[in-house]
Amino acid sequence: DQRITTGATIGGLDDDGYVPHVYEVRVLASVPLLLGDVEQDGTGSPSCTEAPGSTQLDQAFNNAAVLTDELGGTQVDTDCAPVPSIDIVKSLDGAPVQQPDGSWLVLYTITVSNDGGADGLYDLTDRLRYGAGITVRSATVTSTPTGVAASSGWTGQGADGAAENVIVAGATLPAGATHTYTVQVRAEVDTDAADDTTFSCPEPGSGEPGGFANTAGVAHNGLGDSADACAAPENPAAPPAPPTVDDPDTGAGGAGQGTNRPPRCPARV
Repeated sequence: DQRITTGATIGGLDDDGYVPHVYEVRVLASVPLLLGDVEQDGTGSPSCTEAPGSTQLDQAFNNAAVLTDELGGTQVDTDCAPVPSIDIVKSLDGAPVQQPDGSWLVLYTITVSNDGGADGLYDLTDRLRYGAGITVRSATVTSTPTGVAASSGWTGQGADGAAENVIVAGATLPAGATHTYTVQVRAEVDTDAADDTTFSCPEPGSGEPGGFANTAGVAHNGLGDSADACAAPENPAAPPAPPTVDDPDTGAGGAGQGTNRPPRCPARV
């Protein structure tokens, strides 16, 4: 039942001792971390897309009060409060690059966005889940959003949920804004300690180790989401790719296709 009261009597403005009736409504609601599927009319939006007064769209914290008088006439008034809507994306910033000393340089980009209508506080974690035989020489957060400082204790090498994986806690992400972080890792591969996880990436979302796998996580208001990125180092023990031989008939190259016949000579006339 949506009725607050029925049959209440209120005096007129000219009556002695007139007092308005005031009602306070408190709502405890669960809000998803990310609100999607916004309809064209604004239904489902984390923002308040219409001016307060009469809109009854299901969006953000929109609320409508309806007053019905003794003759059945109604008056509607609404008000709305926006909510944040936070998402996270993780990607490799180019392919891993092997350095002259044999180590690998891996760059990651983490993007946290808020397409909602209100500011949101978030925590950001980043955890390295490298395969067997891969040792991290150094891991550094090389760039952060303006006004946001990365934790000096971040290493990315803690167990799931460990403080060593926290890049920032309690960062404020304004409505409509995006925060971007860059993580740089230098790692070396010990082929003597390698196994199947060293040169292959795990299934996304599995949380398993493999290659240069990395998981970034965002938490807001007791809710969380994560995003993975991974690439694998080249396996030096893998057999070389078949040589490419030009097809003398078409001139096209192919892996092990064609023959080594000499080019045809033009016909004599």
